[in-house]
Amino acid sequence: MTTGTLQERMMTISRYFTREKWKNETGIFQYPRGKRRTDAVVEALEIAFEPTEFELKKELNLRGDDVVGNVYIVSVPAEDTFDLLRDIYSLDEDEYLKTKNELVKLLEIEEIIKKPVRTLSLGERMRCELCASLLHKPKILFLDEPTIGLDAKSKVIVRNFIEKINKKNHVTVILTTHDMSDIEALAKRIILIGKGKILYDGAIDSLKKKYGCYKTVSIITRDRIENIEFNGIVKRKFCDGVYKFVIDTNIITISSFINYVSNSYNLEDLDVDNETIDDIILKLYEDYNV
Repeated sequence: MTTGTLQERMMTISRYFTREKWKNETGIFQYPRGKRRTDAVVEALEIAFEPTEFELKKELNLRGDDVVGNVYIVSVPAEDTFDLLRDIYSLDEDEYLKTKNELVKLLEIEEIIKKPVRTLSLGERMRCELCASLLHKPKILFLDEPTIGLDAKSKVIVRNFIEKINKKNHVTVILTTHDMSDIEALAKRIILIGKGKILYDGAIDSLKKKYGCYKTVSIITRDRIENIEFNGIVKRKFCDGVYKFVIDTNIITISSFINYVSNSYNLEDLDVDNETIDDIILKLYEDYNV
């Protein structure tokens, strides 16, 4: 997540992504307000590494929505493009076959890669692209909205694959995403970048503890609940037969509140919901005036 001028964003990203501490990480990189993330990332990496265009693409595989369809010759099977990439990167045949077979199996595309690319669905094409992106074993993989528009099955396969290559192959993965479920499923760290500075860098779990202190307790009872006086009740409402209380767990524990209502009323059902990752990210934005 980043704000500020394009130059400030590029310089911040360049300095940050080249640090040793980013090795073997999966992190979230997200622009608010619909900025062109892919362009900024490419320019930032050019500043950081100063490689030739070929060296940049080989060392740091870049993948974004604006290059979907350009990775392949659409009239031939994806497998033929894999062979072309083998020759472009001068890969050892045995090593190439070992890597390809492993990736193909993980992505469940054994039959898919035999079909012409133009006949593939978005989810199938995305899985083939991920395979093509990793044939030459880049150290860092940038993925721009990797799950956008995918069907449920492809989403799960892509997320599981990203997690596996990060853990097993030690590939550093940087995601740009607007899908908060991607954050929860994949990232352990989140970095907030604003006006050329790192404003926040920490674990997702720490973020949840700091900003996810509100919990919603939903109660169904035939009794009439009126005068519950507790410090820590932020909001309360009654709708469609359900009493809902928003509790600040920094002031009162959930167990204390549940113990009180269960002893005071005849409860038919009770449910506790945590704040969503969307709510937590919004609070983070507000705290830093992003």
